[in-house]
Amino acid sequence: MDLIEARVVFPPSRQFKFSASASLFSDEVVDLERMRAVLFFSIAVLALVLLMAVLKRSSSAPRATISAIPFPAPTAMLAAASQTPTASPNVPQPEASSTPTAQPLKSRIVVHHPEQFGKISTAELAVIKKALRTIRWSRNGDPGAAADEDYAAIVKYFKDGTPHNLFADLIAEIEGNDYRLGDGAANDTYSLRVQADFDSSVKADRDREEAAAGPAPDTDTLWGVSLYVHDAIKSVLRDPDSYKYISVSGPWRTSHTGKPCWLEKVHFRAKNGFGGYEIDTASVWVVRDSTSYHETVLDVQLASQE
Repeated sequence: MDLIEARVVFPPSRQFKFSASASLFSDEVVDLERMRAVLFFSIAVLALVLLMAVLKRSSSAPRATISAIPFPAPTAMLAAASQTPTASPNVPQPEASSTPTAQPLKSRIVVHHPEQFGKISTAELAVIKKALRTIRWSRNGDPGAAADEDYAAIVKYFKDGTPHNLFADLIAEIEGNDYRLGDGAANDTYSLRVQADFDSSVKADRDREEAAAGPAPDTDTLWGVSLYVHDAIKSVLRDPDSYKYISVSGPWRTSHTGKPCWLEKVHFRAKNGFGGYEIDTASVWVVRDSTSYHETVLDVQLASQE
């Protein structure tokens, strides 16, 4: 059997169309590559412009001036601090100053000065003179410290209790004596310190007495004084029903049998033993509670019975 050879032959028009399509595809690839190159170039130019703008702005901004003073390393500073400066043989070095300590007094004389007092009984004067001889007066070189020590010695000497006027008289005695002869400044310091100690002690005693005695009793009520006081006065009268209140004086803060209290002097009328009315005055010592304001009558004394 003979083979038949078949050949396809395109017409000329078909061959032209095929070659044109291949050429068009090749042109599109070339255009795409060009566009990509143009895009990359544009981006590079834009980035370069932005970079130049940033550099220009940073160069125009003011710069902080940094001192070029060299600082020593920490180890060098520690070493310099630990070094002991050596004294120059040619330059005299100042001596180290020290606070001088007050030297104790060699002697201390405290005597009685009669001109310090007004009227004083022989018994009271004997108490003061004995205290001046007995108390060991401070010889501390510091006048302020000596004043404190002397005041403490006086308080200790009179620890069992002494009339306030004698205590004040003894303070006046030691203030009248020179703490250090010929040293006016030291004497003034001593006297002022002793007086300050005394004033502080008096204030502390007053505060304690006020707290113990309680608030002052009311004397401007409808009955003048409290009913506790009226009843206490009636209890010592011969005829309690004849009691007629007149007025009151006080109150004064005081003490009675060693206890802080208030004293009221109540003026009244009452019958005497003959049946007639007479005016009398009752001294009434009371303590008032600071919370309930209850008054406790410590004692009542009639002027007519003294």
